[in-house]
Amino acid sequence: MKRYAVVCEGPSDFVLIKKITDKLASIYRADIEILALSPSFDQTSSSWPAHGWGEVKNWCKKHAEHKDERRLRDLPAAAAAVLRRQTWGNLLRSGNLDGIILHIDTDIASEIRDCGVSFVKSKLSRSAFCKKALLTWLGVQGDPTQHPLHLITPTYSSEKWILSTYPDENAIFAELNKPVVFEEIVNPAALLAQVDEIATDSQAKVIKNPLLYEKYGNRITENFDRVLQKNKEIADLDVRLFHELQV
Repeated sequence: MKRYAVVCEGPSDFVLIKKITDKLASIYRADIEILALSPSFDQTSSSWPAHGWGEVKNWCKKHAEHKDERRLRDLPAAAAAVLRRQTWGNLLRSGNLDGIILHIDTDIASEIRDCGVSFVKSKLSRSAFCKKALLTWLGVQGDPTQHPLHLITPTYSSEKWILSTYPDENAIFAELNKPVVFEEIVNPAALLAQVDEIATDSQAKVIKNPLLYEKYGNRITENFDRVLQKNKEIADLDVRLFHELQV
């Protein structure tokens, strides 16, 4: 059995990621275990803690391979030594993990300020820029394919995966060119609200509910061939996790 831990923006995203990875595993008849690392369910309060892309960033920096020594120099030597050992690589070894799956939505690309260059100046796609940010926070240099880190950066948001379960002929896509290019949809939450009564905030972002996303996860698995075809990051995850089983 292979074991993967997930660091993502919230519990609803974890639900979708687990549904997708479990579906891929069933296709290949593989035995895998998907664990929620951050956020993780609080058994005491029976709830999930507040989370978001900022918490993903904080987790990455906390577990970076190379620490900012300026932040450690005023700490007691023993405490600094503990923090230096707190890396994603050591976590893999101590947790008997085969890899870590990391997710952020890319609608926040322009808000990232600590990646050497801004999103606009980088000239990268949203997905590529956010992958670069994740690797920067983790202290990873060089070719990321050589690392057991699996990055999921859907263009704008993971609601795009849900939208891709609907056929191009659906009325919600009436104003879009055909075939629908889901990477170009800048308001997936607004479109999703047209086919389902979901709550959105003042910025038209979905107010996510894990129970609702269980339903969406099932819809994704029921229309998986189309979802796999329409979403590059899911196709990439397929290759990353199951390349040994692909013919």
